[in-house]
Amino acid sequence: MKKAISIILVCFMIFGLAACGNGGNEPAEQGTIKIAVIDAFTGDKAVNGQYSKEGIELALAEINEKGVLGRQVELIYEDGQGKETETTNAYQKVISEHELDAVILDKYSSDVLAVEQFVKENGLPTFCQGSSIKIEASDTSNLYSTRRSDAGAGGSVVAFIKEQGLKKVAILHSPDALGQSMGQVVVDGLTKAGIEVVSDQQFANEDQNFTNYIAKVLASGCDCFVAIAQTTHSAQIMIAAQEAGLSQGENAITCIGNSAFVQQSSIQNALEASNNWYACTAFSPTISMEPTASWIKKYNDTYGRLPDMTSACMYDSLKMLANAMETAGTTDPAKVNEALHAMTDYRGVVASYGYQGTPMLSKAEYVCHIEDQKSIVLQIVYAE
Repeated sequence: MKKAISIILVCFMIFGLAACGNGGNEPAEQGTIKIAVIDAFTGDKAVNGQYSKEGIELALAEINEKGVLGRQVELIYEDGQGKETETTNAYQKVISEHELDAVILDKYSSDVLAVEQFVKENGLPTFCQGSSIKIEASDTSNLYSTRRSDAGAGGSVVAFIKEQGLKKVAILHSPDALGQSMGQVVVDGLTKAGIEVVSDQQFANEDQNFTNYIAKVLASGCDCFVAIAQTTHSAQIMIAAQEAGLSQGENAITCIGNSAFVQQSSIQNALEASNNWYACTAFSPTISMEPTASWIKKYNDTYGRLPDMTSACMYDSLKMLANAMETAGTTDPAKVNEALHAMTDYRGVVASYGYQGTPMLSKAEYVCHIEDQKSIVLQIVYAE
């Protein structure tokens, strides 16, 4: 009988040791720190994915010079193509194939919302670059964004329109989470301010020609045009607006876009058609404040081009994760999340960040004007 009890005790000891290793719920404090990065690396949004990769690789090189908790950080890339189904598949694949310490998602809010339930279930610290109001309202405590929400950006657009004394506004927006949420914020804000919305149009994802939409904007008699779209459509909208004399020329009106309109990829595709547009954005490569200005120079020296918003947001995401792990003294997901919730004033290259009870960590954004195909910062808008 004693022999049988001894065998049982040994079995329990072996099982207990196994549970403390990679097969248990606790993270293995050995080897590399593995962080999955899911973005659009192929398809029509791949140009944004490349900017993301450059930004995060720059952060990785800096971090691995010293390491995190005496360990190196390893990035595992998965291609979500900037689409909900593909992002969901990529997320499930990388989670099942690797023992991860954290995840970083792209800037497309629809993608982030598509995997939000999985993020909540696994508890891993997960950064994204999305700005949807639905992300801001999320109760997923391990989800974080480097952006202000569309409510903040939409409010900044409304405030700018009021400052300019504009009276009649036409709106064109995308059908995704960005377009619908920010579009509604702008409509509600303008209505509350007593500014007339004379046209409110939604385009389709497959649209490539915006001539008819712009014609309706012109026919509305507006003195301000607000466009909300992803980078895949922003350049086309700016080109159509220029061709119609809406954004440039003697009859031009005030044209305002969301952050996509002042991203490097959009400006490079629209060229001179981008001039004279305004936008509210998380980042501009013309920011002159430190440490951002020095980082922009380093990025340009490294890659031979200026960074995009996604470059800077991805850089800050990885840096904040590394900082939280060092603060927590472990890669244990629960303790890293605690460190992120306790963060009050982390200075990144995009802005200062702090946990304010929602996933949205950024405390500022910028109002820019495109001049000579460069987004010039006009003012900084701080989160209330």
